[in-house]
This record gives sequence, structure tokens and C-alpha cells, in this order.
Amino acid sequence: MKTKAFSMHFGFVALLIGFSAWSSWYLRSIDTTPSAYLSGLMSGMMGDIHDSLIRVNLYTGTIALYEDGKFLKQSRISASGNPLDSTATPTGTFRILSKERSHTSRLSGVIMPYSMRFFEGYYFHAIPLTPGGVLINTKYSHGCIRLPDGLIEEVFSWARV
Repeated sequence: MKTKAFSMHFGFVALLIGFSAWSSWYLRSIDTTPSAYLSGLMSGMMGDIHDSLIRVNLYTGTIALYEDGKFLKQSRISASGNPLDSTATPTGTFRILSKERSHTSRLSGVIMPYSMRFFEGYYFHAIPLTPGGVLINTKYSHGCIRLPDGLIEEVFSWARV
């Protein structure tokens, strides 16, 4: 009898730990800052909500944009994370959490124009620049999705937090 009670108690504790780990990941993947809350609230009050979708295919290196279920455009991406090492781009379903015209990476110090954060420290952004202003135009990023000039400006103005 005591073994069964211990087993049930252990199962409940494991369930709580699993939920705690999931909720911790979930809260890190969404922007819970007051500014994000207020921007979402303002968008709702202003009627600025639209059903938009950004679909990235890391295998083909393409991005497709949809609005209200209708295809808008497709293009190539400039770079994404290396799938063979620790810099792979995260996969899944995400939302745009924040936007900055110019973001400086806390990890590497590079300047990332037209940044749109979609998960933890991962962004859509233009071709980055070193602190000295040199373009970093390599095949792989550290997990971010780089979009070509012209397209990134369009996506930045179209996408909503």
C-alpha cells in the first residue's frame, strides 16, 4: 500500500516538474514585458489586428508571407543557423515578440538592422554589421534568420508584434 502511494506521489511530482519546465520555456518564448502587453492592448483597441503568417522553410531557404489566408509573396532568405551544430535556427510556431529598427546583439556585439524577435534571442533581421560597420554576409547565422535588403524593410513594416 505504501509503495502505491509513493508511486502516485512520485508521478504527481514528475508531472509538476514537467509542467514547470514547459511553463518556464513558454514564458521565455513570449514577451511578457509591460511594453509588449501595452503594444498588444493598443493594437487591439486601434483595430490593428490582422491575420498574417510568415512561413520559413529552412530546408529550401525560403520565406513566404500570407495575409488573411492569401499568399502574398515568396523569397529566398539570406542565411539561417547551421543545422549541423549548436547554432541551428529553432523550429516551431512562434510570434513576433518585439521589433527594433536597429538592435545590437548582446552575444556578439553585431548590429542587426530591422530586427524582429521571434523566440528568446532569435531574430529576423537584415544582413548584420560588425561594430566597425563591415557587412557579415556568411552562409550561416547564429540561429537568426537573415532576410535580403528590400524584403526585410517590407516585412518589418508589414509584420505586427
